Amino acid sequence: MHKKNLLFTVNKAPSSAGFTLVEIILAAGILGIILSVMLSFFVNAIALNKASRDLTIAVSHAQYVLEDIRNASFYNVPSQIDSGVWTWDAKAVTDKGLHPLKNEQITTTKVGTELLTVTVTVTWGDASGRPESLVLMTHMAGA
Repeated sequence: MHKKNLLFTVNKAPSSAGFTLVEIILAAGILGIILSVMLSFFVNAIALNKASRDLTIAVSHAQYVLEDIRNASFYNVPSQIDSGVWTWDAKAVTDKGLHPLKNEQITTTKVGTELLTVTVTVTWGDASGRPESLVLMTHMAGA
């Protein structure tokens, strides 16, 4: 019976299975770049979502004020606007049961007598503190 030699040969060619260190470092670098780009997309999406939410809230607050003005007697509207009935700060917004925006202010102005042009301006601060504003206008006529 022949016995097989179980010794390993030293001159055997290196195996091509597996990755070299350079390939692993290069793959990790590419993965890192891709993940950082994806992270920046998510951060920007979150910021845009907040800005959109704030704008939607500002529109709803301006519409709330305009509806309140429309429900008032037309002939009392000019004096009530002049006396500041619809000029609100964040506390007044909260008192109406609404959720105020950061540093929110609502101002109302009017132009005209028999045909009123009513302007409602909502201002607030965005996430970075920059001022934002929204203006809604409507026309009202006496009966």
